[in-house]
Amino acid sequence: MNKKILGLVVSPGEAEKKVNTLIDMIPCALKEVSQNTEEWQVQTIVDSLTGSAESINEIFQKINAHTKKNAWDVTIGITDLPIFHEGKVVNADINEKNDVILISLPSLGWKLKKNVIKQLIIKMALTISESDNDSNNKRSPSFINIFPRNYKSVRLKIKETDSFHTRFILGSKIKGYMRILTGMTFINNPLNMLQTLSGVLAIGFTTGAFCMAFTTMWQLSYLFNGWRLLLASVSSILGMLAWITVSHNLWEVPSKKNRKKFRKLYNLTTLSTLMSSILIFYFILFLLFLLLSVTLLPPSFLGQTLGIKEGIGFTRYLDMHGLLLL
Repeated sequence: MNKKILGLVVSPGEAEKKVNTLIDMIPCALKEVSQNTEEWQVQTIVDSLTGSAESINEIFQKINAHTKKNAWDVTIGITDLPIFHEGKVVNADINEKNDVILISLPSLGWKLKKNVIKQLIIKMALTISESDNDSNNKRSPSFINIFPRNYKSVRLKIKETDSFHTRFILGSKIKGYMRILTGMTFINNPLNMLQTLSGVLAIGFTTGAFCMAFTTMWQLSYLFNGWRLLLASVSSILGMLAWITVSHNLWEVPSKKNRKKFRKLYNLTTLSTLMSSILIFYFILFLLFLLLSVTLLPPSFLGQTLGIKEGIGFTRYLDMHGLLLL
């Protein structure tokens, strides 16, 4: 039985967390797929792989250095950077000169699931392994269950690395861009931001609970129509989005180090991540206010205070919560 070593060079953060959960599964899966003809060992190194999304040569150099140092048979780099080829999204890039694979995690979009990443790593590793054993292998396995159906593989020579590359590219620029944006948002993990907003959440709930004790808030919610509350809520969310972005200096400005296309993508990812976090924040606050008001303010008492003879319905509670969130 042949013994081989698979080296994984992983970006820190979400990619590292995903891969760490797969370390024990990958060797067994590779052995099973190879029909017990190969025994695999997996080694992992965490490297930021920052480089530049516009030029992947530096990233390949870093990965290749790890390959030579550790004498790996197959090396796969997993980066959180987007990769593009002629404006189209690249899912993976195989450097045929040194058999190094680079996977762009954001290109998976919302499919950042453990099983999908495991399948991708296994198929990529076997692609290199089989091509080493069979010179007629064209490095074109099927990734239909992982990549979108309109993906295609392209073989071309890259000047930066002075070698031929096989790239797996998404066919549609628009869908690919949306997929990258979704993937980068998932990698940023909006739920992590909620930890920093926990103090704001506590203050917001305390303030809202205090305001709920005064009938003025009930009366205002009765006078406000639905469209007015909706407009006020949207304005409040956008205001919070702008405040967090500006106060934490999260907006990338033009510089010599970044191109306009990538700067727009990073800024859109920032806005998408923040918006997701803020919407979750408001939803949690809304549920807390709903539970508190239903518990402390009976419909009959609230209707009597507002002078509504027919009583208070559930929608009136929703209106009051919308006002409290402002």
